[in-house]
Amino acid sequence: MTDHGDHALTPGADLPQLIPSDVCLACEVCCRFPERENFLRPYFTGSEIEKAVAAGAPPEWFPDSRGSRIRLRPHPEGEGYICPFFETTSHHCSIYSVRPLDCRLYPLSLMRDEQGQALVLGLDLKCPYVQDTQNAPQLGALARQVTLQLQTAEMREVLSEHPEIVGPYQDDVTSECVVGPLSRLTSSS
Repeated sequence: MTDHGDHALTPGADLPQLIPSDVCLACEVCCRFPERENFLRPYFTGSEIEKAVAAGAPPEWFPDSRGSRIRLRPHPEGEGYICPFFETTSHHCSIYSVRPLDCRLYPLSLMRDEQGQALVLGLDLKCPYVQDTQNAPQLGALARQVTLQLQTAEMREVLSEHPEIVGPYQDDVTSECVVGPLSRLTSSS
């Protein structure tokens, strides 16, 4: 994929922020991980790494400049690890405007189905916004929009080049919001 630094060329750059900021800023779920090598830590493509480094991230936070999961750091005020972009006092992301697709999708999660075959779009049940059933219509609309965006030729190319964006099946992520398996993506992966 050719990326000339234009933010609009970043897959998912135009995804809406559905969850109100006050919910996100009060959350105790995102950006925190029980172990250093957690498979849920954000994955950055090469172009996303370039943007993060341009925004001030040290290049050594990324094991592979072509694409990799971020290196986590110990949580300074608690147990486990945190994303190095997560500011524990404010709950803000220091690279929010250039955060990777992995983070832009949340509370949606691109993952394999339970059999490990098809790609599906799941919904993280740990998210406080998801737990409020009144938000189901907005979440369903977002899932449909994201499903269409994920099945574009550009996204198929990104996922072909970076299959690590797709996570394994997770018991605590429901696929009930899925608008069906992501068949165009499954057939190209």
